[in-house]
Amino acid sequence: MTRVDEFLAMFNRLAEHLSRLSGQEPGTSFSKLVERASLLNPTIKRHQFRLKAFGRLRNAIVHGASYPYEVVAEPTDGTLRGLRDLVKEVLTPAPLIPAFQREVRCFAPDDALAPVLHYMRENLFSQVAVRVEGRLQLLTSEGIAWWFAEAEGNPRRRGPDGTVRDALALEESEAFVILSQDSTVDHAREAFASEIDRGQPRLYAILITATGKATEDPLGIVTPWDLLGAADA
Repeated sequence: MTRVDEFLAMFNRLAEHLSRLSGQEPGTSFSKLVERASLLNPTIKRHQFRLKAFGRLRNAIVHGASYPYEVVAEPTDGTLRGLRDLVKEVLTPAPLIPAFQREVRCFAPDDALAPVLHYMRENLFSQVAVRVEGRLQLLTSEGIAWWFAEAEGNPRRRGPDGTVRDALALEESEAFVILSQDSTVDHAREAFASEIDRGQPRLYAILITATGKATEDPLGIVTPWDLLGAADA
């Protein structure tokens, strides 16, 4: 297989994948496929400029939309490597599990704050999961700080006497979201980025469950700091 043949085979795989994702008719331009699919898929959105660049390169390499092509240029080995990596990430994006799978301890509303703070400090956590009436919620260090601030001047509510329920009452409802184990790392990136774009209260973490339901056991947790260690393609 020549370099041109390999390039076109990979490019056509991308085009077919984007067409299926976006539900566009055959003959739709590659650029339009990228634009439509980027509205539906966070991985496509993250790579939309690279995808369009390869679309322009395809047009520079060959003339005509169907075989036999009129080849006017040949891609380099580096170009082929870049396209291979892009095809792999677009067609098989990294899932959240097992990348962020970990044991997640769930606290109860009536648990005292003192052992929760000890657990957070010992594990360098800024938030913990809480199970309230069968549903997952998130308790953050900020929520605990707000409780201590409100408890100032009221000796009956100070220090270890506080409970998880007390601090949880001060948490923002938008402090976390839940995604399914089949969601991708790009879904997590998109969730954090979307909250910033909308000017919403800070999204502190993403809890991962089997199907994204709050009634399921957590399989893992993702924070913005975790994503800083996830390599970009």
